[in-house]
Amino acid sequence: PEVDKSADFSHVGGCRVVRSKLGYRLISSGDKKRAGLAVMKLAKPLSGRVTFRTRMMVPGQSGFLVNGFVAFGDGPSDERLVKCGIRFRTGKATIIQGAIKASTRSTAADVDAAVGKPVDLAVRVDLDRQTVTLAAGATTVEAQLAEPLKQITHVGFCTDQAVADFSDLRVAGD
Repeated sequence: PEVDKSADFSHVGGCRVVRSKLGYRLISSGDKKRAGLAVMKLAKPLSGRVTFRTRMMVPGQSGFLVNGFVAFGDGPSDERLVKCGIRFRTGKATIIQGAIKASTRSTAADVDAAVGKPVDLAVRVDLDRQTVTLAAGATTVEAQLAEPLKQITHVGFCTDQAVADFSDLRVAGD
């Protein structure tokens, strides 16, 4: 039976959040115009340099796309979040800035990641330099932040019409 885990997040939209073996499973609502978001508002905003770590796995369920992302930003809306993760069908580790459906600001690199196998994600954000670096398995992608970001107030997970499992998000600052 599904165990609802949406109460662990301050904002959930476009998806359901249930317990999984890794911790959380985001299940898209199927809305092609909305990202699936599960983010929490931090008790204290983060600044300087910070790293987010999680383990992600996509089961590749029929009828869904195959992707998953760590999300962070200065608000809970899709437009205010930077998403760092993997699009498995295209084999790309990707950093998307802004709305997942409308963003023209993305940076990607080939990644060796398989559906049904866990992959470690590490997202390093340097707000002083205004850069974000995604390490997905052995692949690293870096991007300059397109919009100035002074502090991070929200962190969590995102999918684009997909089902994805995530472990707890670990946060470390410098």
